[in-house]
Amino acid sequence: MMIRLLTGLEFPGAPNPELQRQPAGFDLTVQSVDRLMGRGALDLTGENRRLPQMQQLPWPEEGPLRLNPGGYLVTYNETVQVP
Repeated sequence: MMIRLLTGLEFPGAPNPELQRQPAGFDLTVQSVDRLMGRGALDLTGENRRLPQMQQLPWPEEGPLRLNPGGYLVTYNETVQVP
């Protein structure tokens, strides 16, 4: 097994890269959370593609944002490129 140290990685949009950089990765920060309000649809050609309605959840002034069971769209502050 070969282990490779990744250095010099950039995460555009990161509010505090030095604090977010960890020994085994990089902590992402959340910009917004939207609740999926209905069903969407996908198909092979895209003719019947339908995006669900979404509702952005407000951040509480104190404490964590608590999520009920269901589907959510999470938008991060950082830009991530997946090879």
